[in-house]
Amino acid sequence: MRIKLSKLVCIGFALLLFLISAGISAGELVITHIGDKTIGENEPLTFNVAAGDDENINATITFKVENLPEGATFNPHPQNPNTYTFSLTPGNGTAGRYQVTFIATISGVGNDSDSTETETIMIIVKKVDKTNLLDVIGAATEKLEDAVPGNDIDQYPQTAIDTFRRAITTAQAVADSTRSTQTQVDNAISSLGTAEAAFDAARIKSIDKSSLKTAIAQANAKVVTAASGNEGGQYPQAAIDAFKAAIAVAQGVADDSNATNAEVSQAVTALKAAEAAFDAAEIPSVDKSSLLSAISAASSKAGNAVAGIEPGQYPRSAINAFNDAISRAGSVADDRGATQSEVNQAINELKAAEAAFDAAEIIYVDHTPPSTVSNLRESGSGPTWIRWTWTIPSDSDFSHVKVYLDGVFVRDTSNSFYNATGLAPGTVHAISIETVDVSGNINPSLVSDSAASKIPIDTVPPSSVTHLNESSVGLDWISWTWKNPNDADFQHVMVYFDGDFVTNTSDVFYNAIGLTEGTTHTIMIKTVDASGNINPRTVGDSATTKITDRTPPGTVTNIEENNVGPSWINWTWINPNDPDFSNVRIYIDGIFVTNTPDSYYNATGLSNGIEHTIGIETVDTSGNINSTRVSDQAATLKIPVILKVEGKNIRTSSITLEWDASDDTATVQIILDGLVLANVTGPTYIHSDLNSSTTYNYILVPFNENGLQGEAVTISLTTSSVSSGGGGGSSRGSSSSSSGGGGGAGSVEDFENVALKDVDNAYVRMNENVTYKFSRAGNDIQSVSFYSLKNSGEITSTIEILNNRSKLVQIDPEGPVYKYVNIWVGKAGFATSDNIRDARVEFRVNNSWMEEMGVNPEDVKLQRYNGTIWEVLSTNPKNSTMKYTTFEAQTPGFSPFVITSTVPLTSPLYSDMDTAVTKFDDLVMEKIQPEKSRIWTFIIVFILIGIFAVGYEYLKKE
Repeated sequence: MRIKLSKLVCIGFALLLFLISAGISAGELVITHIGDKTIGENEPLTFNVAAGDDENINATITFKVENLPEGATFNPHPQNPNTYTFSLTPGNGTAGRYQVTFIATISGVGNDSDSTETETIMIIVKKVDKTNLLDVIGAATEKLEDAVPGNDIDQYPQTAIDTFRRAITTAQAVADSTRSTQTQVDNAISSLGTAEAAFDAARIKSIDKSSLKTAIAQANAKVVTAASGNEGGQYPQAAIDAFKAAIAVAQGVADDSNATNAEVSQAVTALKAAEAAFDAAEIPSVDKSSLLSAISAASSKAGNAVAGIEPGQYPRSAINAFNDAISRAGSVADDRGATQSEVNQAINELKAAEAAFDAAEIIYVDHTPPSTVSNLRESGSGPTWIRWTWTIPSDSDFSHVKVYLDGVFVRDTSNSFYNATGLAPGTVHAISIETVDVSGNINPSLVSDSAASKIPIDTVPPSSVTHLNESSVGLDWISWTWKNPNDADFQHVMVYFDGDFVTNTSDVFYNAIGLTEGTTHTIMIKTVDASGNINPRTVGDSATTKITDRTPPGTVTNIEENNVGPSWINWTWINPNDPDFSNVRIYIDGIFVTNTPDSYYNATGLSNGIEHTIGIETVDTSGNINSTRVSDQAATLKIPVILKVEGKNIRTSSITLEWDASDDTATVQIILDGLVLANVTGPTYIHSDLNSSTTYNYILVPFNENGLQGEAVTISLTTSSVSSGGGGGSSRGSSSSSSGGGGGAGSVEDFENVALKDVDNAYVRMNENVTYKFSRAGNDIQSVSFYSLKNSGEITSTIEILNNRSKLVQIDPEGPVYKYVNIWVGKAGFATSDNIRDARVEFRVNNSWMEEMGVNPEDVKLQRYNGTIWEVLSTNPKNSTMKYTTFEAQTPGFSPFVITSTVPLTSPLYSDMDTAVTKFDDLVMEKIQPEKSRIWTFIIVFILIGIFAVGYEYLKKE
């Protein structure tokens, strides 16, 4: 049989196409990356494990898990067949590391074998550390046991002790509970610390000595006016000295900062007792008026007496004895040193002599009593005495009267007065009088009168006012205020304005009105007490009324937008330094909106991407407005927007989403029930493998090229029923706002090469320094920082500590290697010179490694792989501890790095931080698919070689 070469070639080409369609394009099973998890004991951990075939969405996927920790569950997701949910709440005592492997399997089709994908993660359960809590409880308990309740210095009120004890009990309950989380332990430490601070603040640091100081002041005021002597109202020098000594002792207690409450109370009691003794030592005033009256009356009676034996006459011996008694009484009256007691005794003796003289009169028997006294009244009184006078009857045989005080007989007297002494101040007393004649006849009719002793007169003026000054002034008025004295008997002040008395007032202010602007006026104040005592010392102050201000304040300066968002702009400025500046008037786009004394304003409720103008006028306290309006323009942050979304071609098992978006929209993220379905760059998305007659709630989130998130839009769509035949209907959704930002990159490394992964998020704003801080144990990268040139929203930075060189790098670096590391910031295309500059990496190196390598800190360098070579970056030591040395390096971009020691440096040294980040940074951020099997390529090559060999042999035979 003869076959032409052209036919042979056609057969071979057809066979090649068959082989390519049959086996070259194989589907791929992918498990969504999970990553390591870290939680504490008693804390819940839940996450989803999802897998899918990106070429066969209808493939059946099964899951299983290996090394499932005790108490954990791994169950199918109720709404997504290709998702399982892992849940674990580790109990007390389960701290440790748990390596869990999740296995997803897709069943083969036809002769194809099953495809399996695994994801192994490390779950680290941290032990609840109660060491610090127990230490804090122990220290607090010890402090509480040492606390002494009481009201002396360094003691504590009982309420403070009880409150602190309750706080310790609450913290102890957290420490004793086996279900406590680390957060609860940390909160208990914080709460107990707050309670301990309050307990410390409650410690008594001083004693109230106000009552003692008041007693000392009163005692000093009394002793300073006391006069030494033996006259009435004076004091013995010994009494004055004793009182001063008691005041000095009390003053010593008042000055003693360590005096206790008991000592202060005892000092007050002792000083009051000394004051009472001092008051008792006052020498009373000597009243000789009664004695002089008695002498005068006796002398008159003796002068009129006639010696003889007839009725009405007196024996000569009686007259002589009476004159001798009068002479002795006169000697006491003339004695300047006679005491009141001696005067009273002289009066009594003279009265007795007079009675004896009266009794010696030669009379006849008389049984008719004399008439009563008349005109009985109080003629004088003092704090301790009352003097009564009366008119004696005109009866010729009248002898004397009997005096009763408060119903009690006190004496007989022929005088027409009586002094009641030794009375209590302010007390009422009654006097009653009976008349008696020389025959002893008593008139039983009592004549009575009542009177009160006086209250002691206060002669000490009050203290002066203090803190007198003008509290405010106006154009035609001045307001003064002051503080009145603390004297208990203070009553009011006398106000003098410009030298003239104007009013009495008990207030602590005075308003002078009707004044001329720009004039100076003086106020003078004297204090007055309840007894009318006026303090002669005047306290004065001068003030000047204001002059009308017609000058507006200066304008604001340095006005600029401080920050912007999609719907708001924050402006700041510097207010003028004018002392009378009051507020500013805010205008937005020429329309007045508010007055404010602040130096900032937030304009809200704006549309995104629109420019607005703020205008500011300044106003002073007099209402003067500076009409020079200072302005600034700023635009709200422009965010991507989905303008319209609707469902198209809705069938029983699929829905097509179609939308219009703003020009700055780079990608749209499709979310269903909290799961991300896809990130789409076009205006449509087809969701297949759905259930008929089922409603699906979609969320569409737009992002711009920098990863800035726009407003989310929601739409609910229902698949067609089976009976409807799956016709393509459409539906329109409704939108709602949400906020967010760009995310981070997924790992491109093999799982076994990643020793540790650490992530931090930051909200990136234009013209701000951004710093990511990392603290996970084992991560020697301390921070990553840069200066942001744009508003990018929330951006993620990821650190990967590698066991070996990155799979993206083809050559080894120079020098001994300390650590390989990948550093990523944001998604692909973010870390460029258009978005950031001045990027820096702070890292640390174990000092023991440098000692082992025999290198100095100056020899440690950070190198960066730029896609072709390793670049040695500018690296400088920052600080050092016993264990680590910290360094900072400048970098032109983010990619694989290595920490090394390079001595000497042979690679180019980069220090220009404005160098553009290479495209390499974007390339490594894209998702790297697993390599396709090349076995079919080799099979095809062998088949083609065989075909051509057979054809060649056949043609040779022909």
